[in-house]
Amino acid sequence: MGARKASASRSRRKSAPSAAPTQEAQSPFAAVLDVAADYYWEQDAEHRFTLWRATSVDRAGVVAASDVVGKTSAELCAAPGGDPEHWVRHRAILEAREPFRDVGHTLAAQHLSLSGAPAYAANGDFVGYRGVARDSSALARLERLLALEGALLRGLAEADDLESALPLVVGLTRDFARFSQGCYWSVDPATRKLCRVATYGSAGTHSVLGEGEAAPDWLRGDPVWFAGAPDAEDARGSAWSSTLVVPVAVGNEMIGVLEFCTAETTSPDAGFLHVVRGVTVQLGHLHARAAAAERLRESESRFASTMALAAIGISHVDDAGRFLYVNPQLCAMLGYSEGELLARTVREISHPDDVDTTHELVARLRQGAIPSFKAEKRYVRKDGTVVWAGLTVALKRDRDGRKLYDVSIVEDISARKEAEQCIHYLANHDALTGLPNRARFAHLLSLACEVARRDRRKFAVLFVDLDRFKIINDSLGHEAGDAMLRAAAARLRSCVRASDVVARLGGDEFVVLLHEVGEQSTAAKVATNILKALAEPVALQGRDCTVSASIGICLHPDGDQEDQAVLRNADMAMYLAKQSGKNGYRVYVNELNALSAERAAIEAQLRSALENEQYAVTFAVRLDAVDNTVAAFEARVRWTHPELASAAPDKVAAVAEAAGLLVPINQRVLRVAAAAGASWQREGVAVVPVAVSVATGQITDHAFVGEVREALRNAGLEPSLLEINVTEDVLLYDSARSARTLLALKSLGVAVAINAFGTGKASFADLQRFPIDTLKLQRARIEGVAFDLDKQRYVEGVIALAQALGLRVVASGVATDRDAEFLRANGCTALQGPIAAESLSAVECEALLRERR
Repeated sequence: MGARKASASRSRRKSAPSAAPTQEAQSPFAAVLDVAADYYWEQDAEHRFTLWRATSVDRAGVVAASDVVGKTSAELCAAPGGDPEHWVRHRAILEAREPFRDVGHTLAAQHLSLSGAPAYAANGDFVGYRGVARDSSALARLERLLALEGALLRGLAEADDLESALPLVVGLTRDFARFSQGCYWSVDPATRKLCRVATYGSAGTHSVLGEGEAAPDWLRGDPVWFAGAPDAEDARGSAWSSTLVVPVAVGNEMIGVLEFCTAETTSPDAGFLHVVRGVTVQLGHLHARAAAAERLRESESRFASTMALAAIGISHVDDAGRFLYVNPQLCAMLGYSEGELLARTVREISHPDDVDTTHELVARLRQGAIPSFKAEKRYVRKDGTVVWAGLTVALKRDRDGRKLYDVSIVEDISARKEAEQCIHYLANHDALTGLPNRARFAHLLSLACEVARRDRRKFAVLFVDLDRFKIINDSLGHEAGDAMLRAAAARLRSCVRASDVVARLGGDEFVVLLHEVGEQSTAAKVATNILKALAEPVALQGRDCTVSASIGICLHPDGDQEDQAVLRNADMAMYLAKQSGKNGYRVYVNELNALSAERAAIEAQLRSALENEQYAVTFAVRLDAVDNTVAAFEARVRWTHPELASAAPDKVAAVAEAAGLLVPINQRVLRVAAAAGASWQREGVAVVPVAVSVATGQITDHAFVGEVREALRNAGLEPSLLEINVTEDVLLYDSARSARTLLALKSLGVAVAINAFGTGKASFADLQRFPIDTLKLQRARIEGVAFDLDKQRYVEGVIALAQALGLRVVASGVATDRDAEFLRANGCTALQGPIAAESLSAVECEALLRERR
C-alpha cells in the first residue's frame, strides 16, 4: 500500500509541471537569485523536482520546467564521466540531509551546476531541497579544452618525432571538434611545395590545398577558417565542407600544415583555436627537437667513428688518473685491450722516470690556470717495450663549469724521437770518427770552465793539427785519408784518461780537453805521448804511412784569460808550433807578448783606416739555387789601408772585435748597405734583399734595434729587404737578451740569418728557441762537398733539419758546379761564394740587376 502511494505521489508530481513556487521563490530574496544563478529549483522529500524556474527571460526556453519537474537527478541525466556510483553517492548525501554544491547535470544539451540545501517546515519536518543552478557549459567546454590540451601535450612529450605524434594530434583534435577529416601536409623548405603526408577520417572531403602546389601566401601564421555550403559540390564531385587550415612553423619557417574538414559552418571558438595554435607551436618544437636529435645522433656517430678510426690515440681520464675511455688506436699503441686499459691508471702504464712528468701541468690545468698543455713522456707497453708519446691535454667541463674529465690526444712519437737522437748524435759527433764534434766540444768546454772556477782547478786544451795529412789525402784518395783520420782519433783517445775529451773539429783538426791539470808539464807530457803515438805508421792501401802533428796548449783559468779565448789561444799556439817546424807543441803563455804586439799593430791600423775612411763596402752575390737568379746581396767591408788590405780577414776581424771596433764598423756597413738597397728599389731595378753581418755584442745591446730602425728610415728601405746575419754565439751567450732583440727585429719585418752555421758552437735545439729565417752553412763544410762523404752527410742532415724547422739554407763558399749541383739536389735554398761574384760595388750590383732583369 505504501509503494503505491509513492507511486501515486510520483504521479501527482509528474502531472504538476507548473506547481506554484514556494514563499522563498516569491520572496524579495528572488531578486538576488535572479542575479546569482540561472535557475531556481525545489525538490520534495523524495528528491523529485517540484519547481524549475529560469531567472531570466533568455534562459526560460533553454531548459524547460516540463522537462525537469517530477524527476530525480538520476532520472534526468547520466552520471558525469559515466561513473555508475555517482548518483548513489549523491543520493546518500540527500538522505543524510546535507547540503551539496556544484553537482553536474546535463539537461537539454546544457551543462548545469546545481547546488542545494535541505528545507524544513515550521514544525521542523523535512520537506525537501531548495537550490539554484548555474549554466556551466562554458566551464565544461573549457575543462574539455584543457583536457584536450593536456592530452595533446602529454602525447607530444612522449613522441619521438613528428611522424609518431601526428596520429594522436590529428585524431584528438578531429574527435573533439567533430571534424570529419584531418590531414597533415609537409612543406618543402626549398620550393615551398605541399605534400600530403597523412590523412585521418573519412575520404572524399574537399581540401583547399593541392598536392604539389606552393603553400599559399595567405597562410602566414594564424589559423584560417573557410566556411562552406553543405549541399554544394565542387569540380571533383566531393561534398563541399568547411575547412580549418593551421600552419606549423619552426621560427619563421613553415614546415607543414594541419587541415581539418567538417560539414559544419560554424567557425571554431577562440578557445579551441588557441589550443590548436599552441599544439602547432609544440609540433614545430618537436620537429626542431627531432631534427636536432638526429643531427646529434649523426654527430655522435661521426664523432664515434672519428674517435675509433683516428690515427692517434684518444683517451678520457678522471681526476684519479683512471681511464674512462680509450680509442682503438691507443689500445694498439700500448698493446692493451680496451678492458685492460680501462682497468688501469695513467700512472701504472707510465715509464718510471716519467711518472711525474705532467703532474704540475695537470694540477695547473685543473685549477684553471691554463686551458691545455702539451708534453712528451714515455709509456711502457704491455710487452715491456717503451713508447714515446706526444700529449695534448685539455679539461672537459659541464655547462656549470664543473670538471668532468681530461681529454688526451696521444701521438706515438717514437720514430721522431729516434730520428732526433740520431740527428742529435750527428749534430754533436763526427760521423767519420765518432768523436764529439765542434758543437759538442764547445758545450763540454763551457762546462769545464764552470767546474774549474768552482773547484779552483785548471784544465788544459790541446789543439792538434795533423801535419802532412793533405799529402796522404791527395795522393792516396779520400778513403785513405778517412782511414788515417780514424786511426789518429783512436790513438788520441788512447793517450788520455776516460774522463778526458777528444774531439774532431773538422778536416785534420782535433782538440783534447784534459781535466784537472795542475801543472803545465802534465799537459806537455800528454802532448809528447800524442806525438809519439801519431808517429807510428798506419797501413794504408798496402803501404805504411805516417803523420806528425802540431799541438798548441792553453791552460785555463790563467790570469785574465776569458773562457771564450781558450780554444782560440790554443789554436794560436798550434800555429806557432807549425811555424816552428811542425811535429811539436807550443804553450800559449810563452807566445802571449809577441802575439799581443801583432794585435796592437793591427788595432792601430784599423783605427787609422776608420778615421781616414780607408775602406769600401762591397757586395757578394747570393744566387737562387733553383733558377740562378740574384736572391740577395751580402754587404762586406774591404780595407783599402795598405797594411790591412794584405792582412788575413779573420785576423783583422778578431782584432777589431777584441778592440771594440767591430761594432762601429758594422754600423757603417749597415747604413751604406741600407742606402744601396733603397737606391735599387727606387730605381725600379729589382726588389732584392741586402744582408748585413753584425757582432754578438750588437745583438745584446738594447740600442741595436733602434739603430736598425733609424738606418731603414733614413735610407727609405723596406724592412723586409734587410737581413741581419748573426753568429752562433748569440744562441749561447746571454740568450734571453738575444732572443728579445731578434724578436724585435722580426716585429720590424727584418729577416734573421745564422752566419757560418756549423762552426761548432750552437746545437740544433737552440735554433727552435730563436726566430731564425735562414741558416748559412760554413764555408769549410761546403768546399768540395760533392766529393766528401763526411761533408755530404753533414750537409744533408742540416738541410733536412732546416726544412723541418721551416728555415732557408744558404751555402757559403760554393766554388764549383759539382758542389752547386749537389747542394741544389739536396734542397739548398741559395748559393754564395766563388761561383758568384764576391766583391761588387753598389753600382756594379745595380748593373748586374739590370742585366738580369
